[in-house]
This record gives sequence, structure tokens and C-alpha cells, in this order.
Amino acid sequence: MNFVGRGEMLHRTAAASADALLQSDILVVSSSIQHTLVGRQVGEELIARMDADKGVCLLDSMSFPDVTLRVYRRGC
Repeated sequence: MNFVGRGEMLHRTAAASADALLQSDILVVSSSIQHTLVGRQVGEELIARMDADKGVCLLDSMSFPDVTLRVYRRGC
């Protein structure tokens, strides 16, 4: 299996991150982690967009004390 890790969270907007994520077949999206660093926290916005996208299927969701990970597959 070929695995390519992409830095899609480095985009300036949630929309740009989501558009870039949708170029992959498997998407792993985390909720925002509370921190004091400068910058937007867009995890929940990305999760909402992936949940609403009819071309993306949720494969799994895992919750931890401070973050939720959701794994999606493009091209259901």
C-alpha cells in the first residue's frame, strides 16, 4: 500500500484545506485541539463539510479525551 502524508492543514482557510483533502482517496480529519497558538482552529468546520459531502463516506470515527478523528473514503 502506498501512503502519502499531505500537509493540508497548512492552508489559510478551511475551504482550501477541504478542497485539497478531497484530492485524496482516504481522508483523516481531526477535530480542533484547544491550544494557545495563533491561528484558526478549523477541525470542526472540516468535519462538517466532509459529513455533508455526498461523495465522501465515513469509514470510522474515534474519540479520545481531547480530540476526535474521523476517517473518510472519497468516491463511495
